[in-house]
Amino acid sequence: MKAFRLLLSVLMLCTAAKIQSQNYGIGFVLGASQYKGDLSDKSEKYYQNLRFAKGISFTYDLHRTMDFSASFINTTMQAYDSKADSPDRQRRNLHFKSNLNELSLCFHFYPISLFTKKEHQLKPFIKTGIAVFGFNPMAELDGKWIKLQPLHTEGQGMPLSGLNSYSLIDISYPFGFGVEYTPWPFLKIRAEVSPRKTYTDYLDDVSADYYDLNKIRVYSSDIAAKLAYRETEWNFDNIPDVDGIQRGNPNNNDWYIIHQVSIYYMIGAQKKSEEVTEQPLTF
Repeated sequence: MKAFRLLLSVLMLCTAAKIQSQNYGIGFVLGASQYKGDLSDKSEKYYQNLRFAKGISFTYDLHRTMDFSASFINTTMQAYDSKADSPDRQRRNLHFKSNLNELSLCFHFYPISLFTKKEHQLKPFIKTGIAVFGFNPMAELDGKWIKLQPLHTEGQGMPLSGLNSYSLIDISYPFGFGVEYTPWPFLKIRAEVSPRKTYTDYLDDVSADYYDLNKIRVYSSDIAAKLAYRETEWNFDNIPDVDGIQRGNPNNNDWYIIHQVSIYYMIGAQKKSEEVTEQPLTF
């Protein structure tokens, strides 16, 4: 009975908020994504690894201090050790690229609206939410781009590796800040920077140590061995002994950042608000 009362209370509050605002919209997203992981470091310039991002988004005003958005974003990730300033990374000589598709549910909070009832055309916000994303790292060999996850380049699932194969679908937690501009009631523009904390260290297919290249050949393929170790050119008559040497850093999961501008047409802004008389809830 208590759960039913709580659910009924929430539904009534949401209905009241909807009648008051009647403000929802649909729009598009343009911007850039930025990868942060084992194939990036602090010495890189801010604009390195930026890739075009695009998508669609739905927004709904829950309250004058908060709104909700559901967005789908498509982008790519890419990084090269060969372009790094670090000699160690240049020597490692790994690279990757990956498509990334994300579906997110986020809340935007407007602190200024907590202290004034005046509606501002320009106001800052903070955001938080949850997202599901898919990725698929690839690397180039002899002019062909090859998917890395099926190759188990760090010995995932192989004897004594201690690693399991990683999933190509994962969860991230968007958060960040931005500013919203509403020049007219039917138009809303948001500019924001939003890092994504993930639970995977394999956006780039790099995480732990090198695995025995001979075993990779046996349990996976010659191509997998070639893509696992790329510090020097080598052949199968003289296979480097790299088992156990550090390849990545398993203690830090990968991140990605979305820099975006969202433009919404506010469909609900054209509807007249209905007055609501608050009634005490009685059961």
